[in-house]
Amino acid sequence: MNTFLTLLKREYWEHKTGFQWVPVGISALALFATLLAVLFLTNDTVKISIGAQNPTDLLGLWEATASDSDKRLAMTAWYYSNILNLAVVMGFVGYFYCLGALYDDRKDKSILFWKSLPISDAETVLSKVVSVCIVLPLLIFAISVITNIGMMLIGLLFAAMSHGDIAGMVFSPGVILTASWYQLVASFMAVLWVFPFIGYLLFISSATKKVPFLVSWLPIIVIVIIESIVFRSGNFIGWIGTQFSGIFKAYSTPYSIMSQFDEEGLSELKEVTSRIGWDFGDGWGSFSNQLTDMNLWFGLIIGSLFIAGAIYIRRYRDEAL
Repeated sequence: MNTFLTLLKREYWEHKTGFQWVPVGISALALFATLLAVLFLTNDTVKISIGAQNPTDLLGLWEATASDSDKRLAMTAWYYSNILNLAVVMGFVGYFYCLGALYDDRKDKSILFWKSLPISDAETVLSKVVSVCIVLPLLIFAISVITNIGMMLIGLLFAAMSHGDIAGMVFSPGVILTASWYQLVASFMAVLWVFPFIGYLLFISSATKKVPFLVSWLPIIVIVIIESIVFRSGNFIGWIGTQFSGIFKAYSTPYSIMSQFDEEGLSELKEVTSRIGWDFGDGWGSFSNQLTDMNLWFGLIIGSLFIAGAIYIRRYRDEAL
């Protein structure tokens, strides 16, 4: 166990920029943009929109006609939306991390040093899997919580500038905890949907001798072309689309869950969100429903097979590129 924890620490320190500082930079930029929006777009008619195209439409929910449940739900959704930027960052960081995870140490010959240590190839590969599937989402979660606190402070500034009695709602610890919990669960659910691609990229990283980025795309393109010509179908690209739509579903599900808290008090929220194309009644379901989706489990099996292949190749292939 100590050996495996050391391997995880190695992965973190070697990829600290992508795992930590890039998400921190994106969060800082988001907070700065939100602060500017509050400073320049707040007017005497208090309006707040959650992700609306026109920021001044945002907070019709703070008007006297809005119920307390609407306001609480709107604030939860506002905090939760902070994960969306970080989700894109996590996708890019995870993609390039997996491509180089087993390729770079063969490229710089450091694999010879690691193979001289009493560390199995399975431990090495699994440390990469745990790093991208667990460590990275946990770091993203920690950064998102800090971002939520920053958003809370900006919200308090908004309350002061708009002369609105909403400081108690903005400061509510329960709202932040609820949004943070959704952020954590959504991130791990997205990882489950993308797991077959994580396994595939690690397999490519272990097998290829050159340009893993191009090699990772070549088999996909070839399969799509052959299937379309020979079988005149698109099942493979359709399956890929299903997995990626699962990622969107994972991050959208909390909005659906939140919309079901109090059906009698959601008229204001639904009216606002309908203008930006969000339909909370479109059947996205819940996280538990996603866990029963056979496409998700099929993807987990495919990803596991790729990871087993990566371990096998790393164990028996020539270390030289």
